Amino acid sequence: MFAGVNRTTAPTYHVNEDALRLRPYNQALNDFTASLCKEIGQEGQDNCLFETRTAFDCVLRGRVTKGGDIADNIGHCKHHIANMKSHVSRSDFHNRLLDSKLDEVESMSKSFV
Repeated sequence: MFAGVNRTTAPTYHVNEDALRLRPYNQALNDFTASLCKEIGQEGQDNCLFETRTAFDCVLRGRVTKGGDIADNIGHCKHHIANMKSHVSRSDFHNRLLDSKLDEVESMSKSFV
């Protein structure tokens, strides 16, 4: 009936904690954005979690696709970063904090996970 077609199914995880179902990158990014939103004073707010995750994911994925070469991922992701700052930042202090975290992620030499 399905001749010549490769069919795959998602793996089933039999674990009690939801956090263990996430891939290591997703879990590390969730933890990072949750701690950043807490530091800004917007702990658990969906808007903060979504915007920070989108911006930092763009920067981190750009690092992976370049194979470790030096690239301007901050410039490449400026649209996501501008959205994050406009929706999340409430002061100049928040802008400086977000910029420092972006620079830290952009220039880290170790793996994010």
